[in-house]
Amino acid sequence: ASLDGPAATDDGAVPPCSLVPSGPIVVDTPGAIVERLDVTSDGAAGILVTADGVTIRDVRIRHRGGVGISVENAADVVIERVDVENVGAPASGAASSADENNIATYRAPRLSVRHARLTRGSSGIYLHESPSSTLVDIEGHDFRGPLPRGQLVQWNASDDGSLDGFSVECDAGSWTEDNVNV
Repeated sequence: ASLDGPAATDDGAVPPCSLVPSGPIVVDTPGAIVERLDVTSDGAAGILVTADGVTIRDVRIRHRGGVGISVENAADVVIERVDVENVGAPASGAASSADENNIATYRAPRLSVRHARLTRGSSGIYLHESPSSTLVDIEGHDFRGPLPRGQLVQWNASDDGSLDGFSVECDAGSWTEDNVNV
């Protein structure tokens, strides 16, 4: 079972996807795998990655007052099948900070994000000095800014990135800019 569609059993029923509750996590071991967690954080990154080659998969993150997933000075990180929501976003309008992104990177070359659902972050994915990213099947909802955020994806000084397959829906309470910013 995974976040993007657990397999049906023989009788057609969909088995529950069991995730282990967790507070914020710091991943500083190269090659570590973080999976099947239900992370909640208040004021800190839900998951902070500072090591190369880390994989995060089948994870749900509910963050408030900070970023959902932060990747800092780490190369070749893979994020797949995640559901990240800023539960601290106001009912409508701009967030209190441009730093409440669902996923944020700084100097994270060759980041790969696949099958991600991102909701109410300042931006969904913000990449800073993170070249050669690959983003595939990214779903976004109700981004909250404030300026200069409000995008599903924003590349800042991050050359050679790609985005293949995405959708963005923002309701009247959102505070958005352009959907994709390079």
